[in-house]
Amino acid sequence: MTYYIAQAVGFGGMTLAFISFQQNKRERITFLQMLSSMVWTLHFGLLGAYSGMAMNAIGVARGFVYSKKGSAPWASRSFWPYLFSIVSAGCCIATWENWLSLLPTVAMVVTSFGLWVDQPKTVRRLTLPGSWMWLAYNLVKVSWAGVITECFNTASIFIAMWRFDRKGAKKS
Repeated sequence: MTYYIAQAVGFGGMTLAFISFQQNKRERITFLQMLSSMVWTLHFGLLGAYSGMAMNAIGVARGFVYSKKGSAPWASRSFWPYLFSIVSAGCCIATWENWLSLLPTVAMVVTSFGLWVDQPKTVRRLTLPGSWMWLAYNLVKVSWAGVITECFNTASIFIAMWRFDRKGAKKS
């Protein structure tokens, strides 16, 4: 029964993640990513996938800090992506199962730098590889909501690239 509840929770995270990449402001992307990470933390906890759970818990804190970047001086300091990367590495060690624990960890590190930048175009380009790492992790952990989410995330990023990046480049 817990497995089915986990999948249902995951579909809530999927919805938030998909909507996040359809935003054209970094602040909106990071805020919705934060909410999505909250839901995914619960999802992976219910599945017993503790590396994924830990990385998403870090993602909640990261999303909060990043959503304040530019409006709060403490959140605008350039050390944040490095700090989240170091914390991710520590959590990887603490939740180590096998080499698969590296997938969400590397995805978290790459995405921490990707979401830090100010240009949505660059955010999308740098978060795409992380999505593919999560896809592989979700397949192995049998997180069908996660697999579908990463397929949607990839499609959503490509759609946003076409809508905002390619289209915008044609206008100029």
